[in-house]
Amino acid sequence: MSTINNDAEVVKLQLRVDELEMRLAFQEDALQTLHEQIANLQQDAEKQQQMLQVLYRQWREMQEAALDGAVNATQEKPPHY
Repeated sequence: MSTINNDAEVVKLQLRVDELEMRLAFQEDALQTLHEQIANLQQDAEKQQQMLQVLYRQWREMQEAALDGAVNATQEKPPHY
C-alpha cells in the first residue's frame, strides 16, 4: 500500500509542478508583453515631447513676428503724411 500512496503522491506533485510551470510561462509571457508596451509608450511620449517643443518654438516665433509687426506699424507714418 505504501507504494500506491507514494505513486499517487508523485503523480499529485507532478501535476502541481506542471501547473506551476504553466503559470510561470504565462506570467513570463505577460511580463514580456507589458515590457514591450511600456517601451512603445516611452517612444510615443518622447515623440510627443519633441513635437511639443517644435510647436512651442513655432508659436514663440509667431508671437515675436506679430509683436515686431505691431511695433513697426506704430512707428510708421500714416499714408496721408
